[in-house]
Amino acid sequence: MYRYGLSDERTPAVQCEYIKRLAAKKPLRILEIGAGTGSATSRIFAALGENIAGKLTKYTYTDISGSFFAEAAEEFKEYRSLMDFKVLNVENEPAKQGFEEGTYDVVVAFQTIEAWR
Repeated sequence: MYRYGLSDERTPAVQCEYIKRLAAKKPLRILEIGAGTGSATSRIFAALGENIAGKLTKYTYTDISGSFFAEAAEEFKEYRSLMDFKVLNVENEPAKQGFEEGTYDVVVAFQTIEAWR
């Protein structure tokens, strides 16, 4: 990905377009891994455009710690009714951290997984 893949700008754009197309078919339940400061979340919400409530049923914003959650909750307060903020360490079983298997349509991890190598 880093050597031969799409650029840092193009990759998220392609992923957001895919999410947008999926959401046009049915409202999605999205789990974002390593959401951090919310840069990917912002791009996803922008790609979904207006009437996000008709395109999302749940957006779970996760990170390895909860340190970003208060700021993210404020930044995305317009969408707060659709959002959950939860700590998730992908090195451990999600089910043991309170995540129910099979409940998400899309799992998003924009440029974050390398942090766990």
